[in-house]
Amino acid sequence: MASKYSPYQILQLLQVSSWRCKSTLDYTGFASLSEAIIQHNVSNDFADIQQNYLNELLNDARKEKEVGGQVSKSEQYINAILFYNDCLSWKDFQQEVARCERFLDVPKIDFSKSQKQGITVIYDKVESASLNQTIAYLQSHTQLAVSALPIEVNENLSLLETFDKCIQEFPFIVWCISDACNDLDLLSSTPELEAYISSGQIIPVRLSRDLSKRNLTTSFLGKKPISSGLLGFYLSIALIQQDMEVFNSLLEKDEVKKSPLNSSRFYVAQNTGTIYQIDKLKGGNITLGGNFVQKIYKKSKK
Repeated sequence: MASKYSPYQILQLLQVSSWRCKSTLDYTGFASLSEAIIQHNVSNDFADIQQNYLNELLNDARKEKEVGGQVSKSEQYINAILFYNDCLSWKDFQQEVARCERFLDVPKIDFSKSQKQGITVIYDKVESASLNQTIAYLQSHTQLAVSALPIEVNENLSLLETFDKCIQEFPFIVWCISDACNDLDLLSSTPELEAYISSGQIIPVRLSRDLSKRNLTTSFLGKKPISSGLLGFYLSIALIQQDMEVFNSLLEKDEVKKSPLNSSRFYVAQNTGTIYQIDKLKGGNITLGGNFVQKIYKKSKK
């Protein structure tokens, strides 16, 4: 039986799957991704995902995104792709998206502080062996520039100075919090750190030595799990890239002011997401699991 899926989140799922496989988001790349998913799921009772299916899924998601519809697909096939990404269910995936979106607020950012659009990945130098290859692949397969910044995690670490320096180059930071980084007393909550965390441009991602491990917490960011694992890392990059596609498209049409006319947060069942709206809906991400965020912009007068 077919289920309905957000085209934005299907595109996110396909993107993170392609990056994980180190393939490309197209028909050619789907040959490698199909093989990787089947091999990963070989000991479990999941449907075999073929190259043609992945390509059809991509095309359907792009089409429904343009017309504001939903993607109708068999749950068992989507679950096979989710399992490849360390996800137990579609709701599990949506919750991970929400954890990333909690920290991302593109219209709130002052882009004049940065030289150009891009993302800096900050991570513990000790974890370089597990992340270097992943980041190197992203650097040549993302629409936004990606810069790698391994840091020495010790009691002399000044996170605020590190953030200040990174923001001068790129407006976005994906901050990978290792086990060692999580244990440091210097990461106790401060007004300055809280200001950065609420700036809308830094997404913290909790990473353990086992990159498949998810649902991790960070003491100085509360008791609830934050984005974590390789899935959380890839999703953070994908969501920044996707939100900037929407935002830049509106800017090109001269329909967005630098600052939003207003921004309101309210509950709508269990949905959460971001909608960019001028006179009509232009784009957004809708997720299950928390707040629904609506941002409204005043259209430029001709």
